[in-house]
Amino acid sequence: MKKKVFKLFQVMCVTLMLTACGSSNGSDGDVTIGFNFDLTGAGAQYGEAELDGAKLALKIFNENGGFNGKEVKFISLDSKSDQSEAYQAQTKLAEDGVFAIVGATISSTSAQAILASEEQKVPTVTPSATADKVTNDGTKGIPYGYRVCYADSFQGLTMANFAVNEKGFKKIGIIADNSSDYAKGLVSVFKAQLESLGGQVVVEEYYSTGETDFSTILTKIRGNTDIEALFIPGYYNEVGTLIKQARGLGVDYPILGVDGYDSAELINLATAEALNNVYYSNHYSNTVESKTRDNFVELFKAEYGKEPAGFQALAFDATNLVLEALVKAGKADPEAVNAAIESTKGFEGVTGTISIDSLHNAEKSTFVLELKDGVEVEATIVAP
Repeated sequence: MKKKVFKLFQVMCVTLMLTACGSSNGSDGDVTIGFNFDLTGAGAQYGEAELDGAKLALKIFNENGGFNGKEVKFISLDSKSDQSEAYQAQTKLAEDGVFAIVGATISSTSAQAILASEEQKVPTVTPSATADKVTNDGTKGIPYGYRVCYADSFQGLTMANFAVNEKGFKKIGIIADNSSDYAKGLVSVFKAQLESLGGQVVVEEYYSTGETDFSTILTKIRGNTDIEALFIPGYYNEVGTLIKQARGLGVDYPILGVDGYDSAELINLATAEALNNVYYSNHYSNTVESKTRDNFVELFKAEYGKEPAGFQALAFDATNLVLEALVKAGKADPEAVNAAIESTKGFEGVTGTISIDSLHNAEKSTFVLELKDGVEVEATIVAP
């Protein structure tokens, strides 16, 4: 695979701008940011990782002087991977007087969190909600809602482009969860882009959330000589089991995946042996070195004693972007911070250089990672 070079810049030190003056939020004079991650339920592993990244960003900010010499505090609530809980938690944080919120985690909870933010007029930046509708209606951004990850439309385009242009795969089989908005959105964009590039979907098979036995689907496609690769968009907890069963049944096609694969649990579920010839899009790479990434990894390992992954990096970026907006606004006022977030251009993050566009998406490059024995060995950089 052709390896492309992507220049990541050093993490922007927003704390150098702390001469800005401003007022505090909250009735007691505290300056407080809200965290609303999915800490329990289906998205818990992602949410717990994001809380680690967010807390680290805030700790570094405060160690470098905080906001106008004042410590920025945080309130953390749990969306519980539930849409109603996400809405309620977001509303509670706004009522508690936070100047901005980082969260939620998965697309379904983030959509409700941003709905509450719009109603409460408190900005929120989700690290990892990729569904297009989370931050916009297709024509304009939803007020007070933003993301630092790429959207599914870009992710679907990326994987179709990678399949055809980088790997030469034009005949693709699809296996996806037909009850997941995440998977359905990715399939729709992937198919359209694949066909525009002269490729075709030769097989489509679907399952429902919670299924654990994929043998019927896998037996149907095994030995199909028309298939050059499989596109399997989904989350690690189901995809890991699916891939293990596929390899065990002799389904050995290359696998194309998405950012939901990004979990240390994937290798435990699928086994290292099964995770070969696997490629997936992600927001972060362990193999593309830069001063920005190296600094982040060093700080994260010192704080938590382990290597970070994509979700920690995304939350680190989301929190730093919000803190930079606070400094730019000059006061802990949600309206002023929202305006500063919306005008973000060229923010230098761990996951890339981020600009917020008119749809409140992050304009940034992405990575396609290659796994060998379950370990990332190479990354291809795909520009927006």
